[in-house]
Amino acid sequence: MHNDESVANYFLHVDEIVNNMKNFGEEINEFVMVEKVLRSLFPRFESKVSTIEEKENLRNLTMSQLHGILIAYEMRKGGRQISLSEWRLRRRSVH
Repeated sequence: MHNDESVANYFLHVDEIVNNMKNFGEEINEFVMVEKVLRSLFPRFESKVSTIEEKENLRNLTMSQLHGILIAYEMRKGGRQISLSEWRLRRRSVH
């Protein structure tokens, strides 16, 4: 995921990749997809990813549910995005 990419666009990209893989006969477990999406999100979603991992049963979380959770989070945050360098600076000052 890119810093300026919306959740909706990111999920469209993921869906395209998954569909291509399925067209080539690969079976894809939804749990694995959820885990991979959570790992690939930009640092601005770090707090939400931690919350999801702690509160949700990832084995039962679908891609649709994850999509909804992340869209709602993005909307609540008002779309404010920080640069990677600003994120790193904030992270260093906390530790």
